Amino acid sequence: QQQQQQQLQQERNQYAVGVWQRIRAKLEGRDESSGRRLSTHEQVDSVIREAVSTDNLSKLYEGWTPWI
Repeated sequence: QQQQQQQLQQERNQYAVGVWQRIRAKLEGRDESSGRRLSTHEQVDSVIREAVSTDNLSKLYEGWTPWI
């Protein structure tokens, strides 16, 4: 029982570290696909592309009603 709990805790820790690394990379302006550091202009362009992407907009929560 205790060993299973420790293993579950390790899995959670590994997931949390992965999330933390992704956030850190975004704050440092590193591109996920290439790993290179983006300029401020490139970061802004990337965020705008993500914001207007039809793939992302199709996943929008309908209850948010941004058109109101």
